[in-house]
Amino acid sequence: MEKELFDIKDTDIRVLVPIKNGPDNPKPRRRRWLWILLALAILCVLAGARVYYLLHQTVIYSSDDTEYTDSVGNKGIVSYMATHDYPAYTQFSDVSVNDIKLIIYTPIGCHAELLVGPLPYNDRNIILAAQAADYRADNGQISGAFVYKGELLSRGHPKYGFCAIIGDSLIMGKSQETVLFERAVEREGYFFRQFSLIHNSKPGEKLPKGKAVRRALCYYQDRISVIETEGRESMHDFTQALMDMGVQEAISIVGSVSLPLYVDASGKRHIIKSANSENIQETYIVWKK
Repeated sequence: MEKELFDIKDTDIRVLVPIKNGPDNPKPRRRRWLWILLALAILCVLAGARVYYLLHQTVIYSSDDTEYTDSVGNKGIVSYMATHDYPAYTQFSDVSVNDIKLIIYTPIGCHAELLVGPLPYNDRNIILAAQAADYRADNGQISGAFVYKGELLSRGHPKYGFCAIIGDSLIMGKSQETVLFERAVEREGYFFRQFSLIHNSKPGEKLPKGKAVRRALCYYQDRISVIETEGRESMHDFTQALMDMGVQEAISIVGSVSLPLYVDASGKRHIIKSANSENIQETYIVWKK
C-alpha cells in the first residue's frame, strides 16, 4: 500500500513534483475564466458609461436664452420660434459687403422644420424654403447625420456644423458630437449637418474651394436668416463677408441659382423653380406659419 502524504518517517525522502493541469487540478482553468469574465465586465461598464454620457449631457441656457453650452463645452446659438396671429412673412433685404452683394431672407412669425422629397409648392403654409443638407454623389444618400421627425435617415458627421430643431427651438453650432442629435431622435425633432462657416463669431471649419452661388443659415441681428450671394463667390469670401456684417453663427446650406419659395410682407408668393423641380428628391428647411 502506498504511503499517505504525511505518513513519512525521518529517514524517508519524499520528492514533491507539481501536478500538471488536468481534471484533478481545475484551478488554472478557473482562473482563466475569471480573467475573461473580468474583461467582459470592464467592457460592459465602459459601454454603459458611454451610453449614459450621450443620453445625459445637459444643455445649459444662458440668461438671455440665445446661447447654449452642453456638458462637454460645446456652444451654439438658440433661436426661439413662435407663430403669431398676424400674417407670417419673409423679410427681404440686401446689403453689399466687400463688393459682394448679399440677399437676406428672414422668416417672421414662423416655425421651422425639415422636409424630405419634392417640395410641396401648393402648401400655402410655407413662408420660406431652402435646400438644407447635401446628397452624396457616390450613393445618392444624404450626406452626414440627418434626423426627420425623430427618425434617423442618415448617420455620420463629415461636416461639423449642425442645425437642430427641437420643439420651439432652432439651435445652430459646431461640434463633432452633440447631445442635440440624440435629443432630436428622442423628441421627434429634426437635425442635419453642413459645413460650419462661422462659430462663435470666428471662422468655422476648413472649407471647399471653387466659386458658386453660396447660401447659409445664419444667426444675424438676433434672428435666424437665410443669406445668399447674388453671384458666384468662393466659400472663403462669402464667410468673410458674413463675419464683416456681424453674423455670429452660420452653417452652409445647398447653394443654387435662387431660393425655391418665399412669401413677402405683402403676402405675395415668389416661386422660383425649374421645369422638373417638383420631382426632385431633396432635403429642405422650411418655415411655416
